[in-house]
Amino acid sequence: MGSIYYDMSRDRLMVSGNKTTTTVARSLIEDTLGRPLLKSEVVHHIDGDTCNDKLENLMVMSRSAHMSHHKKGSSHTEETKKKISNSCKGQVRHTQKHSPESKWQMSVAKRNKESQRTMLGKHHSEETRIKISESQKISWQRRREVKENGK
Repeated sequence: MGSIYYDMSRDRLMVSGNKTTTTVARSLIEDTLGRPLLKSEVVHHIDGDTCNDKLENLMVMSRSAHMSHHKKGSSHTEETKKKISNSCKGQVRHTQKHSPESKWQMSVAKRNKESQRTMLGKHHSEETRIKISESQKISWQRRREVKENGK
């Protein structure tokens, strides 16, 4: 084991090794099992005290089982469910294909973001932004025409 220290932000005892830092609980379980834990496995503290790293208080669980264990009996209120539902309405899902117009809008937004990084805090005037936007539209229209005409 490497050096052990207390991480106040995580309220956990940590072990600092050569290339990794992990919790003492995880390190103890791995040593006891004689293998590293899978990414899908977590260490559960049976009594709920994350500072109690005695072996009899530790249990290996899958991430999903661990989440289910801690979420038992808790559910969203109807008001919260409505808020979640309303906040998700109109969002494009990753399984949907983007329209050519939305692809163009995303590419413009990406280029604008990149150009703002290179301007070091300076911003274009509204008039200049409109000119840039119009020139980009013309450029994309030309590209589409060339692609459609096979030139």
